[in-house]
Amino acid sequence: MLFRRRLILSFAAFVAAPEALAQSVPRRIQASNGRVRAAVPGAFKTSAFLTVTNPTDEDDALVKVFCPWAEKASFQRTVWKGLNASQVILSEVPLPAHSTVEFTAGHDEIRLNRTTRAFKVGMKVPLELRFKRSVMLTTELEVFNRLL
Repeated sequence: MLFRRRLILSFAAFVAAPEALAQSVPRRIQASNGRVRAAVPGAFKTSAFLTVTNPTDEDDALVKVFCPWAEKASFQRTVWKGLNASQVILSEVPLPAHSTVEFTAGHDEIRLNRTTRAFKVGMKVPLELRFKRSVMLTTELEVFNRLL
């Protein structure tokens, strides 16, 4: 009888474990849909696009971006005045709790300046995103050859 009781309790703990484990795993900021425009070595600039999701309960902000295959990387926003557009460098990009930020052409972009190698279609380009509060996030962006 005692063995049967232990077996039932063990089974109950095993069934409940995945749910308890899912609740204990911390939610983290995620990057998805990463892509970067094709570029020749030494290209003055190319643009990278991705979606960053903050499923956590805390506000955060992107404060730095780094690509080992570019001399400089920055966050930039396109500001339109009539038909004229200009690029403004952003010191940080707010990432409120339970929100998504999209880097898209003609709006907010990640700009890679002076690439150190060719970005050929299909390649994966490494990118590091650094946050005010969260740990660094490393992702890869697929090279594409389209205007938008």
